[in-house]
Amino acid sequence: MRVVRNKWKNLGLLLFLAVLLGLFLTLDLHGQVLNSRALVIDITPTPVVYPACNIIDKILQDDPELNSIELRVGDDEISYTEERFARNSAGKIVLEKGKPKITTVKKKDFEKEIALKLLNTQTCQTEIIKITKKGRQLIPPLGYEIGVITKPSGILWNAWNTYYEVIYPENRVVIKNVYPLIESTRRITQTVTGKNGKKEKVNKTIPSIVKNIVYVPYSDEIRTTETERKGREEITRIVEAARNLLNERAVYSKAFPTKLVTEILPAEYYHRRPVIEQSDLGEFILDPNGTVDRFLVILGTNGKKAWSETCNNSGACGLYQFTDNGSRGTYRTVVKSFPVAKLIKDFQTGASDQVNSAMSAMLLDDLNLAELKRRYGEKIINDPKLEEYLAAAYNGAPKWVHQSLNATLGKNVVEWGKHLRPETVGFMVKLRYLRDNNLPVPEGNFASAEVAFLLSTFK
Repeated sequence: MRVVRNKWKNLGLLLFLAVLLGLFLTLDLHGQVLNSRALVIDITPTPVVYPACNIIDKILQDDPELNSIELRVGDDEISYTEERFARNSAGKIVLEKGKPKITTVKKKDFEKEIALKLLNTQTCQTEIIKITKKGRQLIPPLGYEIGVITKPSGILWNAWNTYYEVIYPENRVVIKNVYPLIESTRRITQTVTGKNGKKEKVNKTIPSIVKNIVYVPYSDEIRTTETERKGREEITRIVEAARNLLNERAVYSKAFPTKLVTEILPAEYYHRRPVIEQSDLGEFILDPNGTVDRFLVILGTNGKKAWSETCNNSGACGLYQFTDNGSRGTYRTVVKSFPVAKLIKDFQTGASDQVNSAMSAMLLDDLNLAELKRRYGEKIINDPKLEEYLAAAYNGAPKWVHQSLNATLGKNVVEWGKHLRPETVGFMVKLRYLRDNNLPVPEGNFASAEVAFLLSTFK
């Protein structure tokens, strides 16, 4: 009992001292009670302040590790199916009960590793991971969940411009990827065991040359004011550089031989042209402004690499989508017609070079303008639809433009392009929207004032 009594006695003493200490702390030097709020101690942890993350700066950083990364490509082709939006002959998405009609496409692809560079948007730190694409299946490393977003065009997998979504960990965005492009394959003979248990020889196609493509795939997470602005700067830089080279090399017009070729047509034609070439019609109709923004983001984040490795199903390559059909190819025709322009002779290299490709587009328009002038006279230069005529000839061959003009010119017809191919009609839809909405580079933001349309020269 004495032990218990002493214990309580000691506890009472401690409580008395605690009260006395509290009273002492509440009095100032004159014995006055202090404001009780002064006793409150804030133990709330100070939140971590992360640095503001400028995505464009992170994207444009040099990446020696990413550039030299090794990726595994399998020897077995995997067959799978992919759902797409059905299209009509003009490339427009077919609607069924107000929704895009779905069609199934058969695909084949080798199993491959793909490297992703992730940005933590809270901490501004980056990391590199590898995922494996096995047919339509995507296998991420342990601790990660990665998805693929279907684009407005209905396309899911799109090689190095696939739209990835980092589901887990949170606050991650893909800012670069490395995609192993299979440039060529070879045939080998292998001995395998058949279902009957007997050995047999089979022929097999395996990858031969693989080239890593380092690219910034589009996603809404990297669609910012800065990346769009960078895209406008890039297209302005490309067009201005092309015009400067043509001036330095004193390239004169075939349509108006006393004028430099840059004095005939305005620079904004060539700001619009690649947007039209690189945008999907179905996607454009659904969301024209979003499509323009996507173009600007891809160009702004990838710079000289943007569309440099890209050819469409018709074999049109590069930013301005030139084709090569042997000696009769459009690109070779332009090279031969303007030797003083010193265009790159090799098609693949020339089409991939953005400035060279822009120069070629300007010269091709000049050749087509010369033919329009021959057929319809000098007054054609004052026609408000001249850009449409040249863009239609650029896309679908001059003969369809001539047929349409022969049927409509001077006849008070509202729509002049009655003989244009469906694809070119879609081309006109995009052109008119860009022109009427002053896109992609608003008026006043062009690199030089002297590129304004010189209609007065020919009046």
